[in-house]
Amino acid sequence: MNTLKLLMFLILIVVLATCSSNKTGLRNPANTQFDAQITESDSKKWKFVVVSDIHVSGPTNKRKVAGFIKAIVDQALAEKVEFVIVTGDLFRANKGKRNSAKTVNSWKSIVDQAFRKLIEEKVPVIFIPGNHDIPHTEHRAGLEATWKGFQETAKQLNVRGKPPYYYWFEHKEANFCFLSLTDTGTFKYDREKLEVCLGSENPGKKQSFAFGHVPIFSAVMGKMKARYAKILDTFSRQHLNAYFCGHEHLYWEWQADVPSDVKQFMVNSAMGDLPGQRESAYVFPIAKKLFNANCDSNGECVMPVSKKRFLVNPKTREQNISQGFLMVEVDNINNSYVVQPKTFDENGIMRDFFIE
Repeated sequence: MNTLKLLMFLILIVVLATCSSNKTGLRNPANTQFDAQITESDSKKWKFVVVSDIHVSGPTNKRKVAGFIKAIVDQALAEKVEFVIVTGDLFRANKGKRNSAKTVNSWKSIVDQAFRKLIEEKVPVIFIPGNHDIPHTEHRAGLEATWKGFQETAKQLNVRGKPPYYYWFEHKEANFCFLSLTDTGTFKYDREKLEVCLGSENPGKKQSFAFGHVPIFSAVMGKMKARYAKILDTFSRQHLNAYFCGHEHLYWEWQADVPSDVKQFMVNSAMGDLPGQRESAYVFPIAKKLFNANCDSNGECVMPVSKKRFLVNPKTREQNISQGFLMVEVDNINNSYVVQPKTFDENGIMRDFFIE
């Protein structure tokens, strides 16, 4: 009898051991399934970077790649972003001054150097013009030549339209539309054309983003620009999630008072060296009425959309952080996105634009 009990006990041990194992040698299939779910979820999240107003032909960085954009490129590679978007003003040309082709080509060479690491790693760099990129024919030629140098990596995005001025593509269930909004008359409103850019012919899109140089709502003026009302209306009708821009050298969030609640994210300048090192970025003041509505007398402010805090100089109304970029994370599972305004300290360490 004892022998029989012992035999049954040994059989039970063998059965339990068999059930708790699998062909891969893992002890807990349930945990394996959970881990797979985590991996699948993570694979549905991806990032891209938005920068603006690099101005490579500035006073001190006209012959070299400035430190701030170098840090952005390194960070983009470390974060394994899908692509980097520049919303205009790679150059610093002016309407009242002509430049030789040789000069413009030197600016192009600096831009090429700035993004070389990304291109070598097959990370697309895509851009649209700003008002300082296309005042004259020689500047347009330089910008188009810059795009030609970047287009090999951009091909993987299946870009359609007329880059770098007006184009679009789909990427991982999101639609991306690029508009040459520069305040220089290069963009001609055409509702049907804009709807296509915004993804009207892409029924599979889950999220939609648009990019231009100038803002629909100006933080410097403190109001929406009336001439962009039709564009905003089309944004709303096509259920645009967010419009990204630059131009005013400051970070600002705005949510339109339209049915689809289009949000605008204005990125501050990425020009110059790291803080405290030679040339930094120049910054414009936020409008007085925005300061009065969102800031206290000490210069502590609350951003209108995210409700996060940041600092400005109460005398000049200029933000304390003059340089920055946006790290955008897209979540395909939850059909959501997160915009994180970032900057760097003097040692090139990434930090948040907002204060805790």
